Amino acid sequence: MIGDIHARTLRASLAAGLGHELDAAVREILDADHFASQWHEAITAPPSNQHRVLTALDGARVVGFAAYAPAEVPVEIVRAEQREAEDGSMLAGSDTPPTAEILALEVPAAEQRRGHGSRLLAACADLVRDQGMERVQIWIVKNDESRTRFLSEAGFAPAGARRTLDVAGDDVEEICWFAGL
Repeated sequence: MIGDIHARTLRASLAAGLGHELDAAVREILDADHFASQWHEAITAPPSNQHRVLTALDGARVVGFAAYAPAEVPVEIVRAEQREAEDGSMLAGSDTPPTAEILALEVPAAEQRRGHGSRLLAACADLVRDQGMERVQIWIVKNDESRTRFLSEAGFAPAGARRTLDVAGDDVEEICWFAGL
């Protein structure tokens, strides 16, 4: 079920980022069975005790999931007190707090606006705070208005970092969002 949810939500997010439907070859690559196998491995043999996968249920039916881990590359947040150096680069502090990264926060469109995503996000925040994290970050596809609205309403803000994904020769931009804990 998690594999199917991930395949559906990733297809929708990438289509939003591209501004058009995915072609058949890309949809085929985003296979639910492949994702299911990967998530089974993540659940049964996590890389560390700080890696977690959580599910949202409606009765006995899985309607969403989230996964988090310590951030491998905590994004440095551009703060108001940072200033521009003479060469145009940003002068930044080097004190990045312990940061977790939400690797997946997936609730299909048909299940949204029912509190599942909010409960998953709150559970992630509680658990990573218990692990000593002070901040959480998540990457989302630019133009995925549903996720942008959700994270904004949840108190997240853009961190100022961007990255580009190659999706079958098309560029999809992702934006890092963050929130303090």
